[in-house]
Amino acid sequence: VQDAGSTVSSDIEAGKTALQSKLTELIAQLDAEGGTEAAYVKQQAQDILDQITASESNAKTYAENAAASASSASTTVSDGKQAITDLQAAATAAVQAQQTTSVKAVSDAQSSAQTAVASAQSTAVSAVKSQETASIQAIETEMETIDLGELS
Repeated sequence: VQDAGSTVSSDIEAGKTALQSKLTELIAQLDAEGGTEAAYVKQQAQDILDQITASESNAKTYAENAAASASSASTTVSDGKQAITDLQAAATAAVQAQQTTSVKAVSDAQSSAQTAVASAQSTAVSAVKSQETASIQAIETEMETIDLGELS
């Protein structure tokens, strides 16, 4: 989960930097050109830069949420391990009285704990991948709307 979050952060930062650079270049060209239309396009470019800042803030929030999900998954793993330990102690006492029944109960409890841990980890990874996809698509969409060649 942390590796996926790091990859998302790197992809977002690279795309943001490229888009900001392109917009800054566009604004400089518009300043040099002047005129009503150039001022209008310049304002649009500035609005996009502002949207990038807002998107970056949202992406950070999503990353923080993903980190919280990862932390929650870690807690679930720890709780699962504690539950397994507790069940093993109970099973040891039960084995002395009724071995067959106790062994089945421990096996079922371990399977449930492992399923819960796998589910929590899968949810955290899916959240990170979903945010990565959304962030990359948003940056690509913004980059596609800017064509510096049209100003010439």
